[in-house]
Amino acid sequence: MFLIGLASVSAVIYGLIRAVYTGRWKNLLLWLWSVPLLGMVYFSSSDITINGLVVLIGIAMMFLIIYSLSGYAMWNVNVRDKKHGFKFIFFILMLIISMYFFYQCFNNGYLNFGLNEKLLSSAVLLISVVAALLMNSILMTAFDKYFSEKGTFIIIKCTPVKKKLNFFSSSAIRGVNNGAEYKFYADKLYFYLFKNEKNFKFSVKNGVLGGIYVLNNFSNHERKKRRIKKLLRNRALFVLLAFVLVVLLIFKLKMRMDFETIIITVMQAIFGRKL
Repeated sequence: MFLIGLASVSAVIYGLIRAVYTGRWKNLLLWLWSVPLLGMVYFSSSDITINGLVVLIGIAMMFLIIYSLSGYAMWNVNVRDKKHGFKFIFFILMLIISMYFFYQCFNNGYLNFGLNEKLLSSAVLLISVVAALLMNSILMTAFDKYFSEKGTFIIIKCTPVKKKLNFFSSSAIRGVNNGAEYKFYADKLYFYLFKNEKNFKFSVKNGVLGGIYVLNNFSNHERKKRRIKKLLRNRALFVLLAFVLVVLLIFKLKMRMDFETIIITVMQAIFGRKL
């Protein structure tokens, strides 16, 4: 139980930090699978049955998300996203997994919102469909990356593209290869690092479904890279601190305890011993 709780807390923190640091909101999908496990470990009654398969699914999905979103700096998935047959297969697979996972979480009291049987079925179906839609691209990327071959890719006449749709803005590098235009979405670090570059020769992984994943093995611009890393790291730590303060404030208002008592209580719950 201690390891499950520690892994879930770590996943929540890691997902938040990576989402802010890279600008990729999909890192927050770690919360989708870790929060129910947190509920199972810390917020359910002591006599509740622990479902081992639910734990296994939650941990597996967290590893899948981390694998899918790590190891590459930029990506182009225009060809991959046109594989509608694979999209449908992966959606059905994720829907089945999600329905079992969330039904067990609600039914066993890991997620306890006081819903009756009719509302429970509707909530499970709604959450499962949303989860399957969100996880579809994660599963496709993981599959595409795993069955891939290394190669090189050259683009010229590059221009930066940035859309501030929300807090996690969309950053990309647009360029030309053999007369065709390509748009590579990028983590914040590599967007800021290369936004003024005009030509690139990338080391890439060419996925079996058509995705192109630029490996993050760049060795140039080290001074500029360190400066950008420091800026993004400070931003991520600030957001994490704000998140922790909000959580402590919610506990304070709900439990009517001082902050010192709350911190001690939370640490005891996480580490399973008195401090």
